Amino acid sequence: MMKTVGWSLALAAIAAGAGVAVAQAPAPVVPAPAKPAAPARSDFVTGYLPRGAAPNSLAFIPPPPAAGSASQARDDAMAKAARALKGSSRWIQATPT
Repeated sequence: MMKTVGWSLALAAIAAGAGVAVAQAPAPVVPAPAKPAAPARSDFVTGYLPRGAAPNSLAFIPPPPAAGSASQARDDAMAKAARALKGSSRWIQATPT
């Protein structure tokens, strides 16, 4: 009987302590709303190249292969191999949804 009363008092004390701990928990911190981003200004934002100094990308891209050439045959074979993957898991992964 004494053990039962002791355990009951111990459990009551734990439960009461837990209730006090919950009651004294600090309020959650709510972050302040974010400030809107300032609009970009063309006279303020600069890149690493000055305006008008961008390289001509057409100078880097070679012309298409000549009709009937080995390069054209290689391109055609690669296109055919890629199209053979249509519907596969790799194709699904590579295509936008």
